[in-house]
Amino acid sequence: MFLNIGKLEKRIYSELTNNETEIKYNQVQIRRNVRDSSLLFYGRNKFLKFNLFDPTKSVLVDLPINAAVGFFNRDYSKGYLSEYHGSKIAVVDITDGHLVATDKSKLGGLKIGLPPKQVKNLSIPVPSGYTNVSMKNGFQDTENILMLDTEEDRLFVLRVSSSYLTSFNASDLSDKKTIDTGRQSFQLIQKAGDPEAPVIAIGISQITFIHPKTGDVISYFEYDSPQEITKYQELSYVKDGEAKLVSLEKLIQL
Repeated sequence: MFLNIGKLEKRIYSELTNNETEIKYNQVQIRRNVRDSSLLFYGRNKFLKFNLFDPTKSVLVDLPINAAVGFFNRDYSKGYLSEYHGSKIAVVDITDGHLVATDKSKLGGLKIGLPPKQVKNLSIPVPSGYTNVSMKNGFQDTENILMLDTEEDRLFVLRVSSSYLTSFNASDLSDKKTIDTGRQSFQLIQKAGDPEAPVIAIGISQITFIHPKTGDVISYFEYDSPQEITKYQELSYVKDGEAKLVSLEKLIQL
C-alpha cells in the first residue's frame, strides 16, 4: 500500500512510513485531469505514478533502465519511457504496473554532424493541427525523441546522435524497423486526426516522409537547411543560398 507521507530531497523520493520505497529520480512531472492528479517520477530502475487523490491507486514499476522522461497514450494505459543520456526505451503498463518490453534506438550512420547538444536546441515552426515533438518537448536528458502515430499503433524513436529512426509496434515493441533519415533529424511531426498522414522526420539536411503503419520510407528531400512548415502545408527551406517553398504533397509524391 502507498502512503501519502513522503519527501523529496536531493533528487531522492522516499516515503517516510515505508522505508522500502525510495526512488533516485531524474525528473518529476505533474499530471492533472478529471480522473486523478498524479506525480510522475522517472528514476533509476524505477517509475512511480503517485496518485495524489488516492495514494492506494499509485503504480510502481521496476525498470531495467535509468528513466529520464516519458509520455503516455490517450487512455493512459501505457507509458513510453526513455533512458537518461542513453538509447534504451521501455514500455510500461500503467493499469497494473508491469514492464511490457524494452529495446533501444540505433546508433551510427553519422559521419559528419552537429554536436548532440546543438541538435537538441533545434526545431522549426510548424502550424497548429500537427503533433509536433522535438527535444524542446522535454527530451533534453535523453538521446531519443519519442512519438506515437495518430492512431497510437506505432512508436517512432528518433536518435539525435545518429542518422537513424527506429519504429516499433506500440503495444509491445515488436516489429522493429530502422530507417536512415540523413544527417541528424531533430523533430517529428504528423498531421493530427489523419491516420493516413505520414510521419515526418525533419533533419538538418533532409526531410523524410514515413508510413505511419509500417515505418517504411515513403520519400525524402534534401536541402541545405529547413526554415518552417507553413500554414499552407509547404516546406520553406534554403538550397544553394536561395530561399524556396515546396508543397508537402509534392514531396510525398517524389
